[in-house]
Amino acid sequence: GKAKAPPAAISITTQAIRRDVVSRSEAGVSELSFVFPPALVARISALHPNERFEVSVATDPRDPGKQLKLTFEAGDFAAAHAFASLPPL
Repeated sequence: GKAKAPPAAISITTQAIRRDVVSRSEAGVSELSFVFPPALVARISALHPNERFEVSVATDPRDPGKQLKLTFEAGDFAAAHAFASLPPL
């Protein structure tokens, strides 16, 4: 099933340290890549693989209330981070 967000009482807030445009379609739709502080990556990596965390992405800079909320498990993040850290072929 769909993973639920962790309790707000144990939440921290941080922001990406960099945002890069990966590609832009002819319709003007952008694919973005976000880079987070290494300390946050270490903190997530220290979680049990089944523990969840939530990422909120502001989808409209003029309206902070418009957010896309994504929930991940730490183990899935660790696998994705390891894959993304591989050198290019």
